[in-house]
Amino acid sequence: MKSSNGLETAPLWLAILGSLRLTVALQCLGNWGWLSQSGETPLLHWIINPADIGGLHWNEANALILQQTLGWLALLSGVCVLFRPCAAVLGPLVLLQLVLAIAMWQNADGFPLSADLLPAEWVTLFPFLTQSARIAAPLGLLLLDPWRTPRPLSEKRTFCAMTLLRWAIAITFLAHGIESWQLNPHFIDLLIGASSNVLGVNLPQTNAEHILSLIGAVDILLAILCVTTKSRWVLGWMALWGALTAISRIFVWGISFWHMGLVRVPHMTLPLIVFLYLHLLQWRQENQRPI
Repeated sequence: MKSSNGLETAPLWLAILGSLRLTVALQCLGNWGWLSQSGETPLLHWIINPADIGGLHWNEANALILQQTLGWLALLSGVCVLFRPCAAVLGPLVLLQLVLAIAMWQNADGFPLSADLLPAEWVTLFPFLTQSARIAAPLGLLLLDPWRTPRPLSEKRTFCAMTLLRWAIAITFLAHGIESWQLNPHFIDLLIGASSNVLGVNLPQTNAEHILSLIGAVDILLAILCVTTKSRWVLGWMALWGALTAISRIFVWGISFWHMGLVRVPHMTLPLIVFLYLHLLQWRQENQRPI
């Protein structure tokens, strides 16, 4: 297997790894706030719901203890990720994100997607699409684990990790674009709230719906361009839009919902990380130093 020929020591590559570490750490901090501080989560509902509707039918007190424990473990894992990301930490973090997506799926949590051409069973799996970037962030760092001194980073591993991140953010944008196109009421409330709290403008719901339809079309277009081109302009716009949508939760709902912004950090940073990687590839090619 080919080595990356000095890639691991390139300053820009170190910045990419540092950004990915910070992404996962902030995501862990957000999950800690969500699971340990807020109480009501799709995970809690899944654990306490009766078995006949897909729940685990736990006692609520025990379910709360489990959820809060997972939150504190996520916080501890975030600290570890900053200093020494390893499989023993990143593997469970990937599993946690998958469990959260499963909880949303079992609870039918989120926007009820309208898709007459698809089987109902497929439509219920939509949370896995909306959560793909959050799942991919720790998984990508696991693939690029820098604590592998006896095993130099290979071209294949790097390519697989970056392809994973690229497709994950594209799928996330596609899913949110579909939700926007179908006028998710939650997104309409965010638009109206952001317009009022940030711009001081009362946005009529009809106008908000028109804007949201346009946003949905742009998100879908960005998702397609993300995987069919290597445009850094596209990735840059996705990073900016991911930042705005994450911050909007805090502006609209207040600082007490800070965790809802942090769990969405991958929507901003993953496009930026792929952007930096493509820039590194171009720089190496122009300087005739193949990876």
